[in-house]
Amino acid sequence: MGIGLLSLMLLFLSSSAAWAVYPDKPITIIVPFAPGGTVDIILRPLSEAARKILGQPILLEYRAGGSGSVGLTMLMNKKPDGYTLGITTKSPLTGQHLQKVPYDLLKDFTPIMQYSDAATGIVVLGLRRGRHSRSS
Repeated sequence: MGIGLLSLMLLFLSSSAAWAVYPDKPITIIVPFAPGGTVDIILRPLSEAARKILGQPILLEYRAGGSGSVGLTMLMNKKPDGYTLGITTKSPLTGQHLQKVPYDLLKDFTPIMQYSDAATGIVVLGLRRGRHSRSS
């Protein structure tokens, strides 16, 4: 029983030491949308919290265009070392079926976190008393 416990402690200590070195430099998040939008508004507090927890700067790199495809293409060409991450929404998933892109969002990227469940809808101006009528 003592050897099993000692082995478990050594395994824990060795794995803890391996995890302790990451991150040892800034982390970049490629944002495939323009600053000031919904993704940016939600990502800024999240990246600040990550900075505090990880002890490294979190750099936001904006590469808007092509419904997210410009930034995701850039991410696809980066070294997969855990220091360059990307953020996306549902629009590039749909967009890859509407335009030619060099990636398959479901095969070329690995999701690591869902931080929002934003709903999107289509609306029409409603009828209000005194403002519009069916005959106008």
